[in-house]
Amino acid sequence: MPTTNAFLALAVFGFGILLLYAPGVLTLRLVGLRGLSLAALAPPVTIAALSLTAILTRFAGKDWGLVPATIGLAATFGAALVLRALGIVLTPEHVPGARRFKTVLVVGLAAGLILAVVPVAVGAGGVDSLLQRWDAVYHLSALRLIEETRSASSLTVGALSYGTGQAHVYPAGWHAFASLLPLSSPTAVLNLAGTLTAGPAWVLGCAALARRVWPQLPPAPALVGFAAGLITATPMSLWVGWGHLPNAAALAMTPGVLAFGIGVLERAGVSATARFGSGVDPAGSPGPGGVTIGWQQHAAGVVVLAAGAVGLGLTHPNAFLALAALALPVAVVAVDRISRTAWASGRRPAAVVLPAVVAVLTVGGALAFVKSPLAGAVTGYVGDEPDGPGAAVGAVLIGWYELWPHVVTAAVVIGAPYGAVLAWRRGAPWSAGMLAVVWLLYVDAAMGGPTGVSALWYTSPARVSVVTAMVTVVLAVGALVHAGAAAARRWPAERSRAIAAGALVVLLAAAIVASSVYKAERTAKLYDPAATGVPRFVTAAELEMLADLDLEPGAAVLGSPFSGAPLLYGLRGVPVVFPIAGQVWSPAQQTIMDGLDDLSDPEVCAALEDLGVRYLYQDSRPYQASGDYQRLDDLEVPGSEVVAEADTARILRLPDCAEM
Repeated sequence: MPTTNAFLALAVFGFGILLLYAPGVLTLRLVGLRGLSLAALAPPVTIAALSLTAILTRFAGKDWGLVPATIGLAATFGAALVLRALGIVLTPEHVPGARRFKTVLVVGLAAGLILAVVPVAVGAGGVDSLLQRWDAVYHLSALRLIEETRSASSLTVGALSYGTGQAHVYPAGWHAFASLLPLSSPTAVLNLAGTLTAGPAWVLGCAALARRVWPQLPPAPALVGFAAGLITATPMSLWVGWGHLPNAAALAMTPGVLAFGIGVLERAGVSATARFGSGVDPAGSPGPGGVTIGWQQHAAGVVVLAAGAVGLGLTHPNAFLALAALALPVAVVAVDRISRTAWASGRRPAAVVLPAVVAVLTVGGALAFVKSPLAGAVTGYVGDEPDGPGAAVGAVLIGWYELWPHVVTAAVVIGAPYGAVLAWRRGAPWSAGMLAVVWLLYVDAAMGGPTGVSALWYTSPARVSVVTAMVTVVLAVGALVHAGAAAARRWPAERSRAIAAGALVVLLAAAIVASSVYKAERTAKLYDPAATGVPRFVTAAELEMLADLDLEPGAAVLGSPFSGAPLLYGLRGVPVVFPIAGQVWSPAQQTIMDGLDDLSDPEVCAALEDLGVRYLYQDSRPYQASGDYQRLDDLEVPGSEVVAEADTARILRLPDCAEM
């Protein structure tokens, strides 16, 4: 299996940054976006463009690669030029103190990014290291499928879940991006793409959300960016700890899209309130920050928000749902203000009809999605052993989230309720609603989903931890900034301030060390093939066996998806019968599994021949026990020959049916 030197990895990382950010930045800059919002929104817009281009490329019968991707990104840029020519651009918002704190912002964001990425990179031990988590193995197989079929379309990549290989829907935005990284090592692609999509977007997005929640606190975005990398409940932890790479990428991009969406809803609310209150056309009405807005600005906002939402949905749908759930309190506040204004101005039918229509659309859309096949595939997921009500509520109150719980995270986010109160007083009452939403989701997931509201997040407290953290870290850090400013006013003496600053530096240094060491150690346990206490697909010796294995060209390997067999496909492209668990079996696969007691049976022989099976992969210590596949590891086949063996695994060459 190929290895990647450090220089090449660094070069590809730089290429990935350009690919992920440059198209989105150029496109959004044309429609008037700038500053922190521009950087935070660039990744989901780029992913949206790549995802849609991948779908169109498949329809056109062409192969996916850098050429069609470049054409699609150029078309996106062209669409932005058209919008600009039509005057559909955003008017820049004035952010008090932003220019004065620009250097502080850059330093805070850089520190946050380092804290988010470097400990994980150190713990992994190298760009070619294999993440031993089931979902990571799945995504290796998905990338291999894209390489073989030359299709990264979200309408076809789901073929991996069917033994027949039939096209099926699967949001493939992350895979479309990752498959463009020019590396021959599949594990390097996985690791670099995971870092690129889950690290920078999270830090930038949380900072952008802080600027939206705390416009009166210029230092807040910098400190939130720093804290977003410091805490342990981050998208980086999600993809390393659970292997949920697309989900982590999508959730990392959510705060940036949410921050922009809040601005769109607030501007729409101000314009509608002005119209109902004065009885004049809203064109030219003042928006947030005193900026004049007209229909072009509203249209531009809707287009950009839609592009970001598409990027989230085509990366992982539950990030789009998180966006909708967190934007709901903002929409409720805007509708309430409009209705009150309309009622006071005598337009009572409008005051009643508007909230009714919004409620019907919201509930109807939610029900339609819940009843959809996509939701059905998620809501049936069974999580870990649920917590009791007391433990679930206590965990969310103190910030002891399921996703890599740590005292540093708890210390940072515990002030979120106070932050919600302060934000309400400062003109953002929806912040308390957002906090209530994430707390409800987390408690429900931790308790095993008694209300069902967390089912669309797989009833997984680990995934919901990121949704919760993106709100609580913004609110809590804002509260800390407010408290720090109040304390500075009460301690005018320079000596007192120096002592307080020194103590703060010591505390921050301790937090940085504790968080970084913890992340690195947790990461190492999941990458190190010799680590104990966690499940393993392969050991170091088995990885060497897979690398040196010489099999008959084109021959397929039968084996449990919880053994090293799927890695033969993901890492080397060797055909395997079960590349993933949970696959819908084809008739031939079903025949083989039903006939394991007698492989010489003519029907079983025909099925083996149909699938090209010549080898059997067995492991006496698989990743996890499975009733469906355990028999493959225990099977004894007379006349078989051991062609490779390492630790608890071996590969057998099966005899011809005539010899059994």
